[in-house]
Amino acid sequence: MLRNITPRTQKDLFMTLRLSQLAPHAKTALVVISGIAAAITFYWQFHPWLTEKTNNPAFYGRWLSEYEYPNGPGRVNIRGVMEYLENGTFRYGGLMTVKLPDVKNQVIYRISSAGEWDGNDERVIIKLSDSKSALEMVETDKLKVSGAQYTKLMGEPPKFAEIPQGTPEHFQVHLIEPNRITLSVSDLDGNPVTFDMLRTPKRIL
Repeated sequence: MLRNITPRTQKDLFMTLRLSQLAPHAKTALVVISGIAAAITFYWQFHPWLTEKTNNPAFYGRWLSEYEYPNGPGRVNIRGVMEYLENGTFRYGGLMTVKLPDVKNQVIYRISSAGEWDGNDERVIIKLSDSKSALEMVETDKLKVSGAQYTKLMGEPPKFAEIPQGTPEHFQVHLIEPNRITLSVSDLDGNPVTFDMLRTPKRIL
């Protein structure tokens, strides 16, 4: 029967079979990050929006950052570029990598968001007005599949809940230098995660 199938179709069938083996990993990734939106919405309601706009000029520009924290059975790594604009708005673009319990497996989402920001020498608060995500890549030790490939052969890709509009997120400021700002953010268990933002002249993701 396979003799009547074109090489292209055979390849697609083979990939579909391999991708079906990846589906449980993608579902596990959703379990790992499914609580992010709910936890952020709940936790940050106790950090009110700054009532007086300060907009410390030291934040203006684009900043590259990366941090990682445990979540459920895996870990979440977030790497991207934040742009703080002088009009009190921000734009963010980057990658969220969900590392599964088996360190050889990971699911990568491309994320983007925009909204308002306010900050001073002690803290920065951002408030989301828009947030989007798309499956970028699914990887194991034996296979690497793009989000487009996954969607073509398996249908609708796995999605996680978007963070609701208006959700604020709070960062503690520890250090401000011309080309480096050190911040900390609480993970989903309330433990601080400290990271550096490094000034970058352009988008690199």
